[in-house]
Amino acid sequence: MSESRLGARRMYGAGKPCIRTFELFVPRRQGAFAKLRKLHHKVMVIDELIVVAGSFNYTEPANEYNDENIFVLGSTHAEVAGVDVGANPCRQLAIYMKQEIERIISLSDPYDP
Repeated sequence: MSESRLGARRMYGAGKPCIRTFELFVPRRQGAFAKLRKLHHKVMVIDELIVVAGSFNYTEPANEYNDENIFVLGSTHAEVAGVDVGANPCRQLAIYMKQEIERIISLSDPYDP
């Protein structure tokens, strides 16, 4: 079994059993992904307004022990701490990233560990 499939089966290092509220996909090894070793994106798009990304693995060990980074672009508010959020550029980025996620899913198959 590949490392990626094994990781998905274990819910990749989760310290406690997970209730899965998300879908897993495995890219098809053809076309754009023919020579792909591993797809390691960690991106969330929230309401086409906010992008959350970084090295952070969404697991208890990553939160407790690892030196991870995470960044959030955008907000549901026009201004945060006196700083204009720039809603239009953030929304454009969120829409672009959502399209990229949808492109990857369209080239993948559902995976049920």
